[in-house]
Amino acid sequence: MRFLNAIGFLTIIKIPSRFYLKKEDYHSTLPYFPAAGLIIGLFSAFLFFSLNFIFPAIFSALVIVFFDTCITGAIHADGLADTFDGVFSGESQKARIMEIMKKGDTGVFGALSLIFAFAFRSVLYYLFIIMLVPVTFLSFDNGVSFNGAHLYSSMPGFFVLAFVLVFTPVFGRNAMLHLFSRYEPAAKTESLSSVFKHRDNRFYYMFSLAVSSILYVCSGVIVSMNFIFSGGRLNIFSFFTTSGENIAAILTAVLYALIYCIIIAMTVFAYMAAGRYFTKKIGGLSGDIIG
Repeated sequence: MRFLNAIGFLTIIKIPSRFYLKKEDYHSTLPYFPAAGLIIGLFSAFLFFSLNFIFPAIFSALVIVFFDTCITGAIHADGLADTFDGVFSGESQKARIMEIMKKGDTGVFGALSLIFAFAFRSVLYYLFIIMLVPVTFLSFDNGVSFNGAHLYSSMPGFFVLAFVLVFTPVFGRNAMLHLFSRYEPAAKTESLSSVFKHRDNRFYYMFSLAVSSILYVCSGVIVSMNFIFSGGRLNIFSFFTTSGENIAAILTAVLYALIYCIIIAMTVFAYMAAGRYFTKKIGGLSGDIIG
C-alpha cells in the first residue's frame, strides 16, 4: 500500500482510493520513493530500446526526456521553475521569495531554467547514445539472430546507457529523502513538505541510500566489465572465464567500484550543498525546492 501511494504521489499513475493513506501516514511512503524512481527509469530504458529500432538518436533522446516529464506529471519541472522564479528574483526578503514561489504563473527565470534543463538532459542523453553507438543494434555481425539481424554487437553499449537512465531517477528520489530528513519546512503553516516530516526520516534516507548505492555499484561494475571484456557480446561474468584474465578483471572491477562510489559521493555532496544553500536563502525548504 505504501509503495502504491509513493507511485501515485510521484507519477500520474492513479491508484484506487481504497489504498489512500491518511495524511499523518504520508511519511511512511518515503522509503519507496527511490523504488518509484527505479520504475520510472526502467520504463525510460525500455522506451529507448523500443525507439532505437525506428527513430534517429536525437529523437529518442528527446522522447525520453519528454516521457520522464509526463510520467511524473511535470511536478519536478514545476518545482524547478517556481524555485528559480523565487530564489533568483532579486528579492532579499524570505517572505517575498516564498510569495513569488507560490504564484501559479511562470516567470522569466523559471522559463529559462526549464529550457536549459530540458536541453541539457536531451544533449546529455544524445551524447551517451552516439558515444556508445547503440544505434547499431541491428548489425550483421556475429551474434544472436533476430529476424535476420543480430543483436549482440553493441548490446553492452545499450546497457551502459540503460544503467544511466535507470539510476538517475533513483538517486533523484534519494535526494528528496535527504532533504525531508535534514531540513525544516520554510512555511510556518501546514504545507506539503511539513506533512512528510517525521523522526524516522533519517533512518528511511540512510536505508534507501545504502540499498540504492549497493545496487548502483554492483550493476555498474557488471555492465562496465561486460562492455570492456566481452568483445562486443553481453555475457555476464565472461571476463572471469580464463585464469589469465582473472587478475586484470578483478583489478578493473575494483577500479570501477571506486569510480561509482565517487560518483555517489559527488551526488550526495551536490544535494546536501543545495539543501544548505536554499535553507540559508529562505529559512527552510519548500515542496517546490525538494521537488
